[in-house]
This record gives sequence, C-alpha cells and structure tokens, in this order.
Amino acid sequence: MSNDLILYGASNPCPLKILGALEKSGRPWNILGFLDDELSTQGVVDSFDYPILGGREALSSYDLSAVSFVNNIFGSMRSRRLVGEMLSGRGCRLVELISPGTDLHLVKLGEAVIIEQQVAIDAFTRVGSHCCIKRAASIGHETSLGDYVFVGPGATVCGRVNLADGVYVGAGSVVRDGVSIGEGTIVGAGAVVTKNLPAGVVVMGNPATLRP
Repeated sequence: MSNDLILYGASNPCPLKILGALEKSGRPWNILGFLDDELSTQGVVDSFDYPILGGREALSSYDLSAVSFVNNIFGSMRSRRLVGEMLSGRGCRLVELISPGTDLHLVKLGEAVIIEQQVAIDAFTRVGSHCCIKRAASIGHETSLGDYVFVGPGATVCGRVNLADGVYVGAGSVVRDGVSIGEGTIVGAGAVVTKNLPAGVVVMGNPATLRP
C-alpha cells in the first residue's frame, strides 16, 4: 500500500502534529496536501508548504486505490459524517491517526479515529468509528463513544459514560460518571454535565443546562 496521504479539510492543521510525530517514530506518511471546498482556508496551510489541491472535484485526479485519506473536518460532527460518507462512497480509504505513545491497552477502537497528544483512555472503553479525541482529553473506564463523537481539548469524560453517535463535547468540559448523552447533542466548552441529556440539544454552564 502506498504511503501517499491527502487530508480533506484545510481549516484545522492539528493532524500535521500527529503526522510529524509518526514520522519521528518511523511511520512516515507522504503528505500530498489538502482538499477543501472553501477556498478561504487556503492561506492557513499554504504558508507551511502544504498545498491546497482543490475541492472534492479533484478526487477524480487521483488513483483512489493508491492514496489514503484523513477526514479533517472537526467543527461539526454532522459535517464530519457527511464528508466521511462522501469519501467512503467514492471508494477512498480513510485511515486512523493516533499519536505515538497513546496507551490503548484494553481499549476497542473503530475505524478512522483521530487521537491527539497526551490523551488518556482507561480500561474497557469503546471508541466508535470516525471519533476525534483532542489533546489532553481524558476518557474514563467502561465508557462508550458512538461513531463521529468529538471530545475537545482538556475535556474529562468520567467512567461508565455513554456518548451516542455525533455527540460533541467541548473543550475543558466535564461529563460526570454514569451519564448518558443522546445523539447529536452538543456540550459547550467548560460545561459540567451531571445528569443524562436527550438527543439533539445544546447545553452550557456549570451545572450544564439547556441553552435558551
């Protein structure tokens, strides 16, 4: 398999840190550049010599059996899912990015996950496909993350928590032990979730309450 790699979505350069660490540990990828449908993001990565190769129309320029892809959409889990399904539907091979040194003993991972630096994941935890766990986040024991779940930088998800598909846990937030959060719910940055939450709501504050 070729080590050529394209990142889809150019507004977030953070995966480049993981790729740099992987290269230092002897697992290099050949980064061809970024695809992005919003030209306004072009300057973000071009200044570091990672070119924008075009939008989704540029997929037809590549032998998709010889290139791997990273879904680099994080701002919205709905958008991340749409991009992931589009890429899979086009036959693209989506790969995981896991920061070297992450302790994954007694952890079950789905496909195409992204785990950044200094993440702690306790025993008997399940992480679904296409999840993104940002730097210095902590996931407690016997916790279950559905598909397309985002856990922000420095967030703490305590033990025996259940996060359904598409849940977004903002930076620095805390989800207390035993809490279940319904599909697509957004937990704002710094919120403290002390009780179960239904699907499709937005909560903020300490303790977390529904946004008006």
